[in-house]
Amino acid sequence: KDENLSYFHIHYQVGVQHHVKDGKNFVTVLGDPIRVLSAKLKLEHVAKKPQNFLAELKQQREKGIHVFVDNSNVFYGAQWIEGNRDFTIRVNNARVASVVEMQRNAKTRFVGGSHGASLKSKQWKHPWEASGYKAVSLPVSDAKEHGVDEVIQNEARKCINKTYRDRQTLVLVTGDGNANDGKATFPELVIEALLPPKNWNVEIW
Repeated sequence: KDENLSYFHIHYQVGVQHHVKDGKNFVTVLGDPIRVLSAKLKLEHVAKKPQNFLAELKQQREKGIHVFVDNSNVFYGAQWIEGNRDFTIRVNNARVASVVEMQRNAKTRFVGGSHGASLKSKQWKHPWEASGYKAVSLPVSDAKEHGVDEVIQNEARKCINKTYRDRQTLVLVTGDGNANDGKATFPELVIEALLPPKNWNVEIW
């Protein structure tokens, strides 16, 4: 399952693709050569003892994760391929949520984005809400998006400032590491979550 293969993206930072040819299952691993080698060794072990791998996944999925998504960056990022933008590309938000969550215990689901003047421009929220996400949409002004990063970061900080019995994981699907015009940034949020006294795990998609 793609949700199971997401394990390798998280732990090895590689791309993993499953495909079937002549009735046989194949897995392609893409990325840094050293990371690819490590992931392949793990895959060989999984193929020999799949039950051990599934037990490991089950244990990980019981831990809490808190997912925060920038819908605009996900959408626009998907349309840019090798410097060119393909306006026909659409994003299956439910599929994105499924792969990122990897059947884990998502305690928080939040997505931020923006909309124009038309009612149709707010429809991006519906698939996310159907997947259990709280969706907040801010109006676009002067053809620019304003305040979305801050809304997402504020919600994320509410989570990392809470006290949990077990170590939690912050999952960011934002594609955003810019300076943000002197305002708070996602890299600052990541550092804050990682360092004591919070000591969270952080995943960046």
